[in-house]
Amino acid sequence: MFTTVLRYAKAVTAAAIPVFTVIQAAVTDNQITTAEWVNIVVAVAGAFGVALVANAPAKTRELP
Repeated sequence: MFTTVLRYAKAVTAAAIPVFTVIQAAVTDNQITTAEWVNIVVAVAGAFGVALVANAPAKTRELP
């Protein structure tokens, strides 16, 4: 079960943080403007971009 959580952790984090941040900034004045909708769309697109990129295999990762 833990491996299933790890499989989706990157995607969930990539989606949640920017989307919630932009939505929180957008609703502070109780309305969402066109510019704020654009920011939400960009955040969602960025989150999908991060989620779609595969993780590097453990064998090729270099330790700092």
